[in-house]
Amino acid sequence: MKNLRFVLINRIKMQGMIVFDWKARYGEALKALGEYFAQGKLKYASRSSRPGERAQGLIALLRGQNFGKQLVKLA
Repeated sequence: MKNLRFVLINRIKMQGMIVFDWKARYGEALKALGEYFAQGKLKYASRSSRPGERAQGLIALLRGQNFGKQLVKLA
């Protein structure tokens, strides 16, 4: 981390989360997400690279510059 001193000075607390810690509530989450999607409150983004843009799409994917789903057609 670049700003670890900032975290210490401001007494920021960080806690990781692993999705499998919540596997008992999977059904509940699936139902809620389905309702949000049906109401138009949940949207997703995807981008697909065309054959002429394969290299740029792959580089963007590896650099983490994608938002949502990044599809790179290799063949």
